[in-house]
Amino acid sequence: MGDISQLLAAPTPRFMAANTRYRSCIRRRISYQTYYAFRYTSPAHYTAYSILNAVSAASYITSNSLLNRGRIWPATYAHASIHLVANVANAVLYNAVYQITNNT
Repeated sequence: MGDISQLLAAPTPRFMAANTRYRSCIRRRISYQTYYAFRYTSPAHYTAYSILNAVSAASYITSNSLLNRGRIWPATYAHASIHLVANVANAVLYNAVYQITNNT
């Protein structure tokens, strides 16, 4: 295994540019889906979707905090929870849309 300090070294400008584009894409996705949830779903579904997105955002903050302290594995698990919770939020959103479009 390599030295962990290499993993936490200052990122290169090329990495930072790619990371900025990635974050911009994520923000657009969240903005679009939040608007979609607000516009086309019931208040109950919108609330559930919003809470799950808030938990996902909290996992992101936790993951970055742990990573900045050099705690790689806990940061990895926190990052994985971002994806897990966000996917559940998307399932809630698209289930609500399915119910509305099929009048169930």
